[in-house]
Parts: sequence; structure tokens; C-alpha cells
Amino acid sequence: MSAADVLTRLSLIQPSLTPPFHRDGHVYEEKHDGWRIVAFKDGRHVPLVSRRAVDHTKRFAEIAGAIAKLPARTLILDGEVCVSMRRSSRASIC
Repeated sequence: MSAADVLTRLSLIQPSLTPPFHRDGHVYEEKHDGWRIVAFKDGRHVPLVSRRAVDHTKRFAEIAGAIAKLPARTLILDGEVCVSMRRSSRASIC
């Protein structure tokens, strides 16, 4: 499957709009805003792209470098990149 095929499929997934809840036996995961990023590792080459196919590899070069060091030759990672300020409880995206 090509990177374009994966991005097309991901663009069809709708985010969950379930409000936070607290029930015995359940844990709610806090939502932090950031960039939804898909990493495509092929050897040492690791582009990081958004769902709209914007390349963020240079912006998050440290993340791309860490993924490049993983032992798998090829892989696809889908996740959220969020930067949090230590002195504040607010997330800061720059």
C-alpha cells in the first residue's frame, strides 16, 4: 500500500466526539491538540506527513530521527504530535 493510499484511508476516519466521562472501571484519556502525523519508515528514510499530505519532517526532525533508529526496516506509525510546556498546564503548539 502506498503512502498516498494510507493517507486517503486515514482522511476518511472521523475523530471521536465523545465527551469526557468518569465511571468505575473506565479511564478517560485526556485530549491534547497537536498535529496528526503519519510516519512512513523505509530503511532510514522517514517522512512525517499530515492527513492532508503536508510534509512535517523538517519541523519534527528529532522524531523522524528516532523513528529511523527503530529496528524495523519498514513500518507505518499514525499518531499525534503534541508539545507541552513544563511551566504551564497548557499545551503549546509552535
